[in-house]
Amino acid sequence: VTIKKDLDTKSDVNAPTILTIDSAPTSPPSPPAASTAAPTVVERAKPEPPKPIDASMTVAESAAMAESVTAVPSAQPRVQPPPVQPAPPAPSAPVVVEKKKSSAGLIIGAVALLLIVAVVGIASFFLWNRSRTTTAVTTPATSTATVAAPREISRYWLELEPARKGGATTQVAALVPIASGSQFKFHFTFSEAGYLYIIGPGENNVPTAFLTAKPHPDSGVTNNQVPGGSDFSFPKGNTLTLDKNPGTDIFTVIFAKTALPSPAFLNEAVTGEPLSASQQAELKSFVAKYAAKPPVTELDESNPRAPLVRVKVPAEQTSNPIVFDIRIQHN
Repeated sequence: VTIKKDLDTKSDVNAPTILTIDSAPTSPPSPPAASTAAPTVVERAKPEPPKPIDASMTVAESAAMAESVTAVPSAQPRVQPPPVQPAPPAPSAPVVVEKKKSSAGLIIGAVALLLIVAVVGIASFFLWNRSRTTTAVTTPATSTATVAAPREISRYWLELEPARKGGATTQVAALVPIASGSQFKFHFTFSEAGYLYIIGPGENNVPTAFLTAKPHPDSGVTNNQVPGGSDFSFPKGNTLTLDKNPGTDIFTVIFAKTALPSPAFLNEAVTGEPLSASQQAELKSFVAKYAAKPPVTELDESNPRAPLVRVKVPAEQTSNPIVFDIRIQHN
């Protein structure tokens, strides 16, 4: 911001100066009087009518103005008067400099205020957001008592028939490839009593019911009820046979604490015939209801001679039907 001072000081220097020469003094001239700081006011004398000029007198005029005349005798010697010191100029009135109100200062102040408010606001938001993030991260860690670990609902393994008669059976996990055309049976152990349903690939790999509420007479079981904490083998007395074409056979296993009213074919007798298109659609719709939180399967080989697969589900899912797949790869 630039402030311009306009100082105009004018002194009245055009006032006439009157020089007076007196007759020669008989004593030395006295020193001139000391000047004072008081302002000297010089007034112009009113003109007087001219007086007759004596021929014996000499006239001295000011070069600037000839308004005042002093005559001195010509016979007397002229004495050089002491120099007249000019009177100091009258003190000028104090100059008051008025600063113009500039809008630039207001704009700069407003911008600075806005910047301060913005910085404070951003810092406050950062601290608030950081406290929320910290709370969101630390809250679950401090409330581990409310988060239950997945619960084991079942475990299963396969019993393979020996390649030769009279040999010993072999216990394997379904995750290990086995030979095509092998004969086997399922072994399940559930943590609670309930009802078991099995659907697998039948003729031409079309989904077929293997175990329902009304099992096939050749399966060796009379119903699909399973005890809790005990081994349940299926089939009993007989075996299932993999086809001789290498691939992966998928069996869908359903476990429920109570008998299921639907899909309807789960309450029908097992015939060995493939499911119809409508029955397959009904099964697909049923499985989709529980696909959001599927069980987790874990291979347990802590005992090399007796490997098995554990099936775990969240604690809140134990009351719902448990649906999981058993994949048997053979080559």
